[in-house]
Amino acid sequence: MYGFAALAKLNAGYLAGGRIEATFPNRVFWNQILHGPPLSEAAVVALAYGSVATEAWLAVGLWFRKTRYFTALVGLGFQVALVVLFSNGLIHFLRLGVFALLTLLLYLAFFSEDEVFGSGDGRRSEKRAFSKARAPT
Repeated sequence: MYGFAALAKLNAGYLAGGRIEATFPNRVFWNQILHGPPLSEAAVVALAYGSVATEAWLAVGLWFRKTRYFTALVGLGFQVALVVLFSNGLIHFLRLGVFALLTLLLYLAFFSEDEVFGSGDGRRSEKRAFSKARAPT
């Protein structure tokens, strides 16, 4: 998903910040709740390049054990930023929030059962190891 998103954004229109700039001024959460300042052209271009780099990293980083936790944290920050920066009203905020939550839940597929529910160090939990030792062969 992230890989295709990054590839789809590798065009002059997106990287110049046009798509971000077109949607950003109308974002209620950023403008009215956070009272965020208008974004400069350089900030919009930085957001465009940053989003492509982040999505490219997320497409690769979750596959490797050494980068998985860091990448999951980057993904969490990315999803929160999308919801905060690009929500336009309560309904849109909820839709983006549900999408972000579902996307983050997909990260669980990259972690072992023990990393999610067990000891967190990637080894089998004691309970599981004990039940396997007692199983008939």
